[in-house]
Amino acid sequence: MAKIIFDEKVAGGYGKSVHIVKGQYLTIIDLEGKQIVDFLAFAADDITKYMSVSHTRSTYDTYDLTTGDYMYTVNHEPMIQIVEDTCGVHDMSFPCCNQYMFKNPGMESHRSCQENFTESLSEYGVEGYMIPDPFHFFQNSPNMKLLPNHSKPGDYVKLKFLMDAVVAVSACPYDIKGINGGTPSSIQLTITEES
Repeated sequence: MAKIIFDEKVAGGYGKSVHIVKGQYLTIIDLEGKQIVDFLAFAADDITKYMSVSHTRSTYDTYDLTTGDYMYTVNHEPMIQIVEDTCGVHDMSFPCCNQYMFKNPGMESHRSCQENFTESLSEYGVEGYMIPDPFHFFQNSPNMKLLPNHSKPGDYVKLKFLMDAVVAVSACPYDIKGINGGTPSSIQLTITEES
């Protein structure tokens, strides 16, 4: 039976960071559908050891992962396993959106995943220049072309942690050309312990 340790909704366009213990599970739910979730993870005892999309990509020779696959640290250690995945479409090829992508007139104050990560990770000693490229849950971008998302309301991924970690998520604010349904929407984060 699962014991809920943490359960919180994250507003569309904003982010959240939490501490998670080895053996616990994190479930990320796309509540309304078509919402990209940028995801980072750092070893709790050493923030220089982080989840690396390039090391993970090179292990699987793909830009996507699904149930049963692992995410690896920059030291090539398995850090996280995807144990459930109802969408099956994700991405490891893009950087997170940042302020420079919103330079058009009227968009200067547009939020970005870079800003969300910098804000939420500051309490853990992670500064903006230290933000690595994220894993993008629910992002549809075959061959480096960003397309409308496939995820439906209630789609989720469930992750098992193989080490203590600090994780950060961003309900991506990018809303150009219909991405994220044209309007960023909320996601749900749930941490559980299972016997």
